[in-house]
Amino acid sequence: MTEEKISELLAAVVSGYGPRFGRKSVKKSAKKLEMSTVEAQLESGSGDSYTLSKKAFADCGSILEEHPSEGIIEGVILSGGAKMNPAFLALQVKDGQVYLKAWAKEGLIKQHTAEGAIEAFRLAFAKAKKPA
Repeated sequence: MTEEKISELLAAVVSGYGPRFGRKSVKKSAKKLEMSTVEAQLESGSGDSYTLSKKAFADCGSILEEHPSEGIIEGVILSGGAKMNPAFLALQVKDGQVYLKAWAKEGLIKQHTAEGAIEAFRLAFAKAKKPA
């Protein structure tokens, strides 16, 4: 997904909160918010890394697209203050590694939403790796 589409997706999710707080239209404002990105890498160890990643993603967010032949999963994880700020997370499983990149819109008060989304995935992935 392109950065422009990611920005539009995040702005749409953020603008959905406006009416709850008495604001009629916040989509224009949401589009103007600064976009932050964070990258990380996890060692998957043994097991089916793609299946573990898919389970972890489903446990901490919403999967929007999958490309199993390329080892790619994309979706949204709510993060930031009160877990209300969306982050778009893309991951690729390759050579026993899980490569992560998160994008988020940040306002005047930085909530470190992209970092929080990666941490939420990291915790869910560690949980998914543990035997039942």
